[in-house]
Amino acid sequence: MKSADFIDFAVDVGLVVYQSRGKHQFRAKNTDTLDFITIPTSPSDFRSIRNFKTAARRLASSGFGNIAAHGARHV
Repeated sequence: MKSADFIDFAVDVGLVVYQSRGKHQFRAKNTDTLDFITIPTSPSDFRSIRNFKTAARRLASSGFGNIAAHGARHV
C-alpha cells in the first residue's frame, strides 16, 4: 500500500488530509475535534496497514486520534 492509498482511504472515511508544516508527512484530521493521525509514508508490514485503517475509522467516527491517545482532553 502506497501513501496515496492511505490518503485515499482517509478521505473516503471522511477525514481532511493535509501536509504537516515543514515536514514530509501527511496527517488526517477530524474537523469537529481537530484531532489527527499521521499517515504512514512507508508501511513496513501488514500490521501497520491494519493499525492505520483502524485509527482512521476511529478518528472519523468518534473524533479521537493522537491527541486523545496522549491524554489531552477534548473540549
